[in-house]
Amino acid sequence: MKQENFYNQFHKKSSSQKKIISKNNFTYFTILKNIQNILSLIPKNSKILDFGCGSGTLSFYLSSCGYNLTGVDISPAVIKIAKKSAKQMKSNLKLHTLKGFKRQMSKKYDLILCIEVIEHVKNDEQLLKEMRNCLKPGGYLYISTPSANAPLYKLGLLNKFDKEVGHLRRYSTKNLIEKVMNSGLVIIQESKEEGIIRNSFFTLKLFGWMVRFIKGPIVIIVEFLDKLSIPFFGESNIHLLAQKP
Repeated sequence: MKQENFYNQFHKKSSSQKKIISKNNFTYFTILKNIQNILSLIPKNSKILDFGCGSGTLSFYLSSCGYNLTGVDISPAVIKIAKKSAKQMKSNLKLHTLKGFKRQMSKKYDLILCIEVIEHVKNDEQLLKEMRNCLKPGGYLYISTPSANAPLYKLGLLNKFDKEVGHLRRYSTKNLIEKVMNSGLVIIQESKEEGIIRNSFFTLKLFGWMVRFIKGPIVIIVEFLDKLSIPFFGESNIHLLAQKP
């Protein structure tokens, strides 16, 4: 099955969005916290590309904060859903399918977000070079991706999950850093994120139903406990911030 068709099917149950998520949203908590730090490095009117934006949840949040956002995804079906959301929320977020975006890749961005995407792409090294070419000099690329060091993965509990969501590989920190540097980017920061607690909620069906109940102060408590688990059991995600010289 072609990747486009695979992700059209994958997003079949996705629905449109009627309001912007809170910065304390459990699903996006870690990503939003880290991105907030990155945003302090760029001007308010900066151009940001959310590459692999899915239904646009993260893009809509950042757009609502005053940034010039463009969302791109390989799935025409999910971009259609995102455009419906944009209409409902009166958002000026620009949305493109990957095919449509490739016709205007001469545009340059201050920040590119590649959140849980690179592990889905067949030629990850080519993708990194294309991302570099889309950055302005001094621009940033922020990557998050599943770690090969994830405790549930090492126990053999995520093989089915990886296949269902279209993961082609997982990365070690060393391997990912090498690939990013080979693309001509400079590593600014790397961090190990998402412990076994959070990862269980998002990968194991036994615990997935609980996510909807993690709100308010509970988010802070779960995040605190999850962070404590990382030094003991290992990280489930790798986050990298790189810059174009």
